[in-house]
Amino acid sequence: MLIRLDTLRERLHGVVLNKGEQGYDIEGLQDQLDNLQDSYDEFVNFTKKLLSLKIRPDWSYVEPSSINDILNEMDPSRPKDQIKKVDIEDSSKRVEAAFIASLCGCMLGKPLEAMFTGHEIRKALEELDEFGIGIHFCESGGQPLDLSSAVGRMLITILAAFGEMERN
Repeated sequence: MLIRLDTLRERLHGVVLNKGEQGYDIEGLQDQLDNLQDSYDEFVNFTKKLLSLKIRPDWSYVEPSSINDILNEMDPSRPKDQIKKVDIEDSSKRVEAAFIASLCGCMLGKPLEAMFTGHEIRKALEELDEFGIGIHFCESGGQPLDLSSAVGRMLITILAAFGEMERN
């Protein structure tokens, strides 16, 4: 199943904005994207343009990619000794917890990411009168919510933030 073109267009807008924040010259790309015909071939050709974007002349940051370029950009007077002793057992537990949390986030978000745009999710929740701001892990009276309800409330909060991002 191919991603819907309106979803692809929305995601490409995010890619273009990210490129701009990374110092690339994106002038006119948002308009080009808005005016693309609804064709997968047109979208593929547009994405090829993103591969050849140039850094803006006013971009003052150096962001090397190769290991040699990274090493050449390092301050030679930087501290090179071990900063702190690493507790391998503690670190292993933290890495495992972070990895499991990232998997949970991916699995919970996957059904929404592939099927709906932020606008579609917001519209559906507004129709159900379930679109609101805030994270609510407890009901009034301090009773904890069941996990599915807490996840639902978290989703509503994320979608409320989507409205803020949309305005910026």
